[in-house]
Amino acid sequence: MRARRLTLLLALCLGVQPFTAVAGPADRDLLERLAGSWVLQGTLAGKATTHDVTGTWMLDGLYLELHERSRETDSSGKPRYEAVVLLGLDEATGEFQCLWLDSTGGGGLSATAFGRGKRAGDSIPFLFRDPDGTISFSNTFSYDSSAQAWTWQLDNVRKDGRYAPFGRVRLTREPSPAAEPASDAAVEFLLTSAAADFHAHARPRARSFRRVRSGYLVSPDGARQYRLCGEFLPAEGGGEAQWTSFATIKTSGYEQYVGGQSASFCAGPTMTWDEGDLSAALQSRLDALR
Repeated sequence: MRARRLTLLLALCLGVQPFTAVAGPADRDLLERLAGSWVLQGTLAGKATTHDVTGTWMLDGLYLELHERSRETDSSGKPRYEAVVLLGLDEATGEFQCLWLDSTGGGGLSATAFGRGKRAGDSIPFLFRDPDGTISFSNTFSYDSSAQAWTWQLDNVRKDGRYAPFGRVRLTREPSPAAEPASDAAVEFLLTSAAADFHAHARPRARSFRRVRSGYLVSPDGARQYRLCGEFLPAEGGGEAQWTSFATIKTSGYEQYVGGQSASFCAGPTMTWDEGDLSAALQSRLDALR
């Protein structure tokens, strides 16, 4: 504690501002809306096209990977277009980051493959630059909350600053077959276990919950692995407290993870989620233990 005070005092004397994060939970929530399976349809380079896009969190939820494949194939049966896109968030500047690698050619690990953009409402205008720093390409990701869909507006940027349309596409959720919900017994077990774990561990102490849902993965041998995922607001921290993710997993008993590591257990298109929010049910079980 003394060392921290000395560091802050020195920073103030030197006129250096202590680091404060510019990005907030709402920015990560915007990226979260890209996770899952999508169908991309529209025009690229003047041609109608359909692609499949899958968004998956990686490295403990630090980056979102988009894997894009065209349904059009070449003579060997391979997709005519394929891309791996990594999206991240610079918490210090509030800028979204994008690394776009695709099958149009090698040598993609260069400065021109990186785009950056600051959020504007529910849109992220990613700007890509030539080696000399001039903007050469723009791809604006825009989320339509009412339709729960995304649009990408892709434009070449000329030397005079004018935008020339390259593509206009829309991403809608991949239709999924009707799935059986998690068993009532599994959900009850997860709710009881999660409440007991939050009660037993004093820190971080949960004040309230949101976005709590149950679901399962199917293992290669056909067995279901049940999970409860959501967010809680710590009681400590007052107005500075931030929503924190958690995951409760049914094993021979149970395991519970809190923070960044938990995101990897709750992301991915292979999860089958039940309908409905279980936040109130978890809250009531925790309150009963207090």
